[in-house]
Amino acid sequence: VKDQYTGAGGGAPPRVVSGAGDAVALAGDLGVLIDTLAIYGKDWQDVHALVPGEYDRYWEDTRTFLAIAAATWPDYLEAAGLVDGARRRHDLLVAQAGRLRASQPDTPMIVAGSTGSMPATAALIAAIAHLPRGAVVLPGLDQTLDEASWEVIGPRGADSGHPGHPQAVLAGLIATIGIMRDEVVPLGTPVPALAARARFVSEALRPAETTALWADAAHRLAPDDVMAALADIDVVEAADDREEALAVACALREAIAEPGRTAALITPDRGIAARVAAELGRWTINVDDSAGLPLPSSAAGLLARLAAEVVASDCGAVALLALLDHPWCRLGLGRATVLRGRATLEIGVLRGPAPAPGLAGIVQALGQTAATPDGDRRRWPGPKRRLGAGDWTAAGAVLSALGVALAPWDGIGDDLVAMAEAHRATLAALAAAAPGESVPPDVSMADLETLFDEVRAGGVSGLAGQRADYPAFFGALAAGRVVRRADSGHPRIRIWGLLEARLLPADTVVLAGLDERSWPAEAQTDAFLNRPMRHQLGLPSPERRLGQTAHDFEQAMGARRVVLTRALKRGGDPTVASRFLQRMAAVAGPTVWEAACERGQARLAQARWLDQPDVTAAIRRPAPVLAPDRVPDRLSFTDVETLVRDPYAIYAKHVLRLDRLDPLAEPPGAALRGILVHDVAGQFGRAYPTALPADPRAELERIGQAVFDADPVLAHHPQTKAFWVPRFQRVADWLAGWEAGRRGAGIIVHAEIAGGLELPMADGRPFTLHGRADRIELRPGGGFAVVDFKTGAPPGVQEVRVGFSPQLTLETAVAKRGGFRGLPAVTAVEELLYVQLSGGTQAGAERVIKPRPSDPPFEINALADEHLDKLAALIAGYRAGWAFVSRPYPKFAKSYSAYDHFARVQEWSLGDADGEDTA
Repeated sequence: VKDQYTGAGGGAPPRVVSGAGDAVALAGDLGVLIDTLAIYGKDWQDVHALVPGEYDRYWEDTRTFLAIAAATWPDYLEAAGLVDGARRRHDLLVAQAGRLRASQPDTPMIVAGSTGSMPATAALIAAIAHLPRGAVVLPGLDQTLDEASWEVIGPRGADSGHPGHPQAVLAGLIATIGIMRDEVVPLGTPVPALAARARFVSEALRPAETTALWADAAHRLAPDDVMAALADIDVVEAADDREEALAVACALREAIAEPGRTAALITPDRGIAARVAAELGRWTINVDDSAGLPLPSSAAGLLARLAAEVVASDCGAVALLALLDHPWCRLGLGRATVLRGRATLEIGVLRGPAPAPGLAGIVQALGQTAATPDGDRRRWPGPKRRLGAGDWTAAGAVLSALGVALAPWDGIGDDLVAMAEAHRATLAALAAAAPGESVPPDVSMADLETLFDEVRAGGVSGLAGQRADYPAFFGALAAGRVVRRADSGHPRIRIWGLLEARLLPADTVVLAGLDERSWPAEAQTDAFLNRPMRHQLGLPSPERRLGQTAHDFEQAMGARRVVLTRALKRGGDPTVASRFLQRMAAVAGPTVWEAACERGQARLAQARWLDQPDVTAAIRRPAPVLAPDRVPDRLSFTDVETLVRDPYAIYAKHVLRLDRLDPLAEPPGAALRGILVHDVAGQFGRAYPTALPADPRAELERIGQAVFDADPVLAHHPQTKAFWVPRFQRVADWLAGWEAGRRGAGIIVHAEIAGGLELPMADGRPFTLHGRADRIELRPGGGFAVVDFKTGAPPGVQEVRVGFSPQLTLETAVAKRGGFRGLPAVTAVEELLYVQLSGGTQAGAERVIKPRPSDPPFEINALADEHLDKLAALIAGYRAGWAFVSRPYPKFAKSYSAYDHFARVQEWSLGDADGEDTA
């Protein structure tokens, strides 16, 4: 189904409805059309009669859709005994107007503040105006606008002539009443300054057709009147929406500093209202937004949205953890248990490679993880190792309760309305309190229950859609619903929408969000009827709404003090000043308008001052100094390399005990591939330490197949396994040939061998170097070779020589001193070797650590001893008070460290305290 049409002069191509979310949006557009027709006393038959004559302006599907709706919707309502809400309101108002015209009651009857924007309302107001004791108070009727401009507005007001003018709706209303503008009696006389402002605003917003009168001396406002009109108006142009909200909050706070004074923010932008309410918290001022809280943003609405996302994502990690974070998610267990289980699930199961899809996959992963033997837990990250039995028990209880909460979704199929019932049952289980736990009531939950009641009472079923479509379906149901809370805000500060602000006074008024497309909003074209068709049906033009918005602005300008604000950028996008501001600036002239803007800049400077620190210190490179007993006394081979390149990372990891957490449900990556390849090479070396099998390639293939099949992560990612296996087969081809060419008589391979060495220190506290070598080859003459496998790029010879990659040299030093289990002390090193197993175009490669012609000569045995001595000196230096500096050698630092953000590298690396660039 297509929901757009070409129109007389062409138009946008049709949008194809692709899912329940789009279908709901289409139904919403149709609902707007139904309400519009009812407001103006039209029926589907009017549209049905018009469609065939406009056939060439429609795509056939849209024409057919309208024709079906025209034929079936009235029949459906009649059969169900229902009536459209807008149609019922229209009929009641028309009937009441007819009764009053016929009976002419003598009782007093007053209509105040209504503009009569709906035809039925205008008819009722007209009937009351003609009663013997009836009266109508027109809000802000402009009696100073010249007749030529009033005629341009048009006798039908907002339905013809100039519908975007602020007086358009009132012009139509007095025409309906049957009186002339000069017959309306003013109820009072404003003070001179406000009278001048009213004339100024009227002049600024005059119809475009008569703006030439701005240059006419006879119509031009006197300079003194313009100055009086803008004397109490400040114009604030903030850099962005955050700064605008802070300036508004300051203006409101300043306004109530005088006892008894009131202040109000008026804006159509709910985002600005929320920001201002938050900024007022600086002064512990709680302020309520009279527009209410949208149901989807309330506590109950947010819980419902999170639950829907969990179902739609089949218990995706992000959605599940967000749901468990909600303070109302108790699951009958209590918040303490839920939070403990949630933390365990995040750290122990959901971070790192994703488990199998669905709640069952998470339960399975939890069971496997909790049952891991203690010996295998040494490879877990620190946070996961610190989880105890009580943590795993809490996680199991949470998953069990979640299974009960999500059970109503089983077997539903593709019925979206049935999903709504399951959704309701799930929310009840999620919010269930633990035995003995007291839960304060919340009005938003009652509103959410009302929504589900209405869905059930609607009698609709069989609305097809997938679970992935349900969040959009629920969002459409909840859209436009507002939670009204008891007024508990500050008694002298209010936040109003345009509708509420029409008749409510305040001493100081802030009009915020004065940008095009915000205030006034962009004219919305109809999804079904173009402008000529709306005119034929007697429906208003899309600009009618602009006229009502302009009238709201005109009325709000009547406060004693007014602050006008806008943001040069909103949401990161540049904005255009509201046409209201542009017109006022044109009429005021540069001198007076700049004075108003200068007052606004003063307010803006005050707001900026709040966040300006008294002293701005240069960000220095972190360099903590530790007491001797706080310096780590055990480091692995790889930790020593980190200590040399980035001492601060060792401080963060071993002193502060901060461990990097893997991303949530990350796909298998290079780290896992490296672990698997190392595992295969290690198993092969342990299985064949002296002689190779008859077919090394086949044996490597067998071991690799077993390792890849046994990995629980790859079991849930067959696409990744299908990509990795061919790469490993290329590795196996290369490695089999490398092994055949390397092995010789009498060579003994020690694979994945653990070892360590205790270094005596001058202060009496020994230091332990430990780790696991990928491979050490013991040769018949007592010499040996140290081999390290890399699936990424190995370090260069120069990095090893100068000590920035000391892993192989330190392993050599430990081996020479008999520090590896089961390996006797040896006399000499014959070879240091990195073996790259990438599986790429070049499946493998060797990098022998030996002097190159361009390098200074070195001997690897002496280099190993030198690096061991340097390590002892390094540890002694840190115990003596050396600082653990972040990235002291930027050229040799790794491109990324898990602790860079903690060390604020991006801040201080732009320049040190002396201005020197250290990046």
